[in-house]
Amino acid sequence: LDLFDEDFDDSSDLPEGWTTYSTTGATPLWGITEPGLETVRSVSVTGPAAVATKYLQSPSVSIPEHAIEMKFSFWHSCN
Repeated sequence: LDLFDEDFDDSSDLPEGWTTYSTTGATPLWGITEPGLETVRSVSVTGPAAVATKYLQSPSVSIPEHAIEMKFSFWHSCN
């Protein structure tokens, strides 16, 4: 049973509920690009103009009260 799954293939914009922010206070320029690891698209961020940490935050995910053996996974690439 998947509680949450997003492959970013349905739009050229971030899906509803996803937010971005940066430690510099400036809004990072995120975009949907190609290719993903096993999907058509992936999310990428432009290179920083200054040293900063940039965040991509997913919508909240409700976890059932008696859930066991939960698994969280994602793919990350840094060029």
